[in-house]
Amino acid sequence: MASNVSQIGRGVYTIAETSRMTNIPTSRIRRWTRGYRYRRGQTEFYSPPAVATDFPQIEGAPALTFNDLVEVRFLDAFLDYGITWKVLRIALECAKELLGRHHPFSTHMFVTYGRTIQADTVGSLGNRKLLDLVRNPYAYESII
Repeated sequence: MASNVSQIGRGVYTIAETSRMTNIPTSRIRRWTRGYRYRRGQTEFYSPPAVATDFPQIEGAPALTFNDLVEVRFLDAFLDYGITWKVLRIALECAKELLGRHHPFSTHMFVTYGRTIQADTVGSLGNRKLLDLVRNPYAYESII
């Protein structure tokens, strides 16, 4: 019973509901939350889930929390902007480490100026810095 109480107020959505709210196809959301296998020539590859849902499955399908929904929207927007999956996955791992959060892309601190993703951070002197999550150098906002 305690585990059910801890889920109250979290917002839980099916893949179909997430699709309706975000206008992202259900097949895409399903791949992002379950992972998928694909072939290149004779070699089979596995792409792990990009959105690691932390809610139990409902009737065998991933159930998405509000944070998951926001991350799905983030991924779609950055893919539309031209960011590649390789860059997104590198940025995701770096952001998880930087923020210590399971859902780092559900925050409002990420921007893009081209083909990479930056975290908008505040330095020790209170100055805003952009940390390139793929290449890792700091770039001051005033330079950009």
